[in-house]
Amino acid sequence: MNRILFAVFLIIFISPQLLFAQPIKKENNPFADKYLLSIDGGVNLGYTDFRQTLPDYIIRGNFEYLFGLGSRSALGLRAHVSSGYISAEDYDDFILTRADNLRT
Repeated sequence: MNRILFAVFLIIFISPQLLFAQPIKKENNPFADKYLLSIDGGVNLGYTDFRQTLPDYIIRGNFEYLFGLGSRSALGLRAHVSSGYISAEDYDDFILTRADNLRT
């Protein structure tokens, strides 16, 4: 009886996996051997100890090249460039400080 149940179990659960299995295909990275360039920017509003914060800008850029390795893995080179400022102003009540504005 146990052998019959075991044989039925094998037929029910293993045979569909053999009949309906998907073929193995080679998957490559879609970005392989391609150049990627991205540019973005925005507005900075810094919170500092100055009395008035001023909006300023930031801009960033990326350049990337990915090598084709023939697999889903990726190996590449990336260059990153960014520039931006944080600005603020202060009004002196008395002349003890020399910093009236800030832009870094």
